[in-house]
Amino acid sequence: MSTLGVGDVLLAQPLFHEIRKSSHFERIYILARRGPPASLVRRLGIADIVYEYTSGTKQRLRHAMGIARWIRAQHFVTVLTTTGMNPWYTGIMAMVSGAGTRIGERRGRMHWIWTDAVPVEEHSHVVIRNRNLGRALGVEPGLIPRIAIEPHERERAEAMIPKADKIVAIIPGSNIELAHKRWPVQHFRDLVRALIDRQIHPIILGGPDEERLGAEISAGFPMDRITDVVGKSDLGTAAAILSFCTLAVGNDGMLLHFAAAVGTRTIALFGPSDPAVYRPMGNDHVVLQSPLSCVPCYHLDTRGCINPRCMTILSPQVVINKTISMVGG
Repeated sequence: MSTLGVGDVLLAQPLFHEIRKSSHFERIYILARRGPPASLVRRLGIADIVYEYTSGTKQRLRHAMGIARWIRAQHFVTVLTTTGMNPWYTGIMAMVSGAGTRIGERRGRMHWIWTDAVPVEEHSHVVIRNRNLGRALGVEPGLIPRIAIEPHERERAEAMIPKADKIVAIIPGSNIELAHKRWPVQHFRDLVRALIDRQIHPIILGGPDEERLGAEISAGFPMDRITDVVGKSDLGTAAAILSFCTLAVGNDGMLLHFAAAVGTRTIALFGPSDPAVYRPMGNDHVVLQSPLSCVPCYHLDTRGCINPRCMTILSPQVVINKTISMVGG
């Protein structure tokens, strides 16, 4: 099995969880990207063994050959590749494995590799696509990813969150390579100002590479009225912080899915990506997207779109109104 980023791991959690519960296999291996994705696999307890690989290495061929040798040496009975993976890469690795059962999506020209090629429903959610892969394996995964908060994570979160009746998580980041998915900083500042005016406490979350973003949004606001924890928490603590929040508002990305996974309602701000495929799962979540006819386009950076208006024209007042209505401020 193979996974991409942290969000991909979480969206595959229902699938892995159900496979783990089944009596089909003695041992489950997951191939995961080194760093936070592999750490989350371990944190979720969904594998017996995690094999970490490095993406973007300069010696790609040599690195891929090393992975192939490891896969071949395990003598796998079954190989399943989760949705979203490169069909050429995973298809070749599946063939190298020698597994008698190979399950993957029917995409591109590599579909012949799979003994069970699962049809892809157009515009279907990633979780649903992973569920369909699970069905080919004989399991029935659920549709809501979940994260259980550990006691030590809850304690760390309690030391970081404000003493406030209503806390709204602000999630302004996204993968820096996917900058077109970001709502503008000034729009987030307008939202923060509206929350503070209504005695609602904003808390800004993000990764270590987004600290500047958090500082730009919180600049000039009274320090006792806003909390910036960008880059100050690990994944488990971030999930715990989100569990204390009344609502989470942010760009399409990992932390919004974390919020949904701990039972916190969300407002997801979408631009070039498709909410039908990537929205937080569940009934307590709202998607806001600009009405442009060109979305979704999946042009996530300037190489594909030279006039990325879809996030800038998403009105701050629309987001403020929806946020206030959901928080009850």
